Amino acid sequence: QAMTQKSDWPNCFRIVHLAGGLRAFSLPGKPTVLVEPGKKSIMISEYKKLFSKLDGMGLYPIGCDFFTLPEQIDLAAPEDWRPMHFHSKRMTYYCNAANVIWSRIASTSIRKQNWELADLARRISFETRCCTWRLRDLSEAYYRVNVSVTNDKSVETGERFQHIYGFFIFYALHALLIEMCILRDYLLLEFTPGYVFNSLIKEKKFRDMAHFYKRMKKFAEDGNDTAATLADDTHPDFGWLTSVGNYRRLIVHYAPIPHAKSEVWMIHKIKECKEIGQVPYVHMPLPNDPVELIKHRRSGTTIKDKNDWLERFKPEVGSLTIDALEYSHEVLGRLMFTSYRLAQDHSPVPPEQTLITQNDVQDLKITEV
Repeated sequence: QAMTQKSDWPNCFRIVHLAGGLRAFSLPGKPTVLVEPGKKSIMISEYKKLFSKLDGMGLYPIGCDFFTLPEQIDLAAPEDWRPMHFHSKRMTYYCNAANVIWSRIASTSIRKQNWELADLARRISFETRCCTWRLRDLSEAYYRVNVSVTNDKSVETGERFQHIYGFFIFYALHALLIEMCILRDYLLLEFTPGYVFNSLIKEKKFRDMAHFYKRMKKFAEDGNDTAATLADDTHPDFGWLTSVGNYRRLIVHYAPIPHAKSEVWMIHKIKECKEIGQVPYVHMPLPNDPVELIKHRRSGTTIKDKNDWLERFKPEVGSLTIDALEYSHEVLGRLMFTSYRLAQDHSPVPPEQTLITQNDVQDLKITEV
């Protein structure tokens, strides 16, 4: 009875990416959902309740792969990957929404021959997709680590460890941080001076984030609400966009995150969840203060002999409370929300959907050379 086919459900296979390298597998029309690793199962009463059910159990959804076409199952077409974020207790797809709205702004701009906006909107749309898929890469690396150490039982619960897939976590994390800062720069340093604050300034671009913050602070003092929000987001001491930029500055100009000071080791943990009990997960700690690590690197590596070198391989034990995947997921959601709102509130052209008719199709004749 538990596996009775639900004929009124969409014909869709879903793989939900969960925090800590967990997965939930929901087969088409099946009310039983498998949670891995651990071979635990739960029941859902309606198709639409999958994500709220998992979140209510404490399994924190990161995103979902949707498979609705045979080509996706056969790997002839990519899965429909959508990160998800809960906003005001409602699940949203900010990443997908941001990509769609900027893509449509680009199309509308081309039709209206607004070439500068078309170019910028296309670049922003491209980066929203890059960030979205980089998050999936990071989640996939977590899952591979979790499955590996859970199945071979090589790591005790609560034990710090390193793993061959640990490299791929930082590989994906570094790429995501860099892509998010590229998107940040397109939005804040290029779009806002040209289309948000163009009546207040003459510059077509801000030089850098310090210049941007200085201007936002001034506009905020003059009563501009958009500037006040962006000034808070980019505050040099506590702005969340500043934090992302500092991690990026660390890895681009000084050292990879796992080797910036002491070694960063993963931790294998157990989580107690409603209905299914204990499930294993991976915590990859992210150094809380990238600025401190930058200062440490600026002063030199302080490696004078073999003992100093070996000290670096000891696991970092302090200031490592942030999980890399959860942090990345949170800041990406904020960035995509900012991207969407800037487009929605300040684009000079509407985000119209492109409709291709027969009049838009031209015959193409190919001849051999």
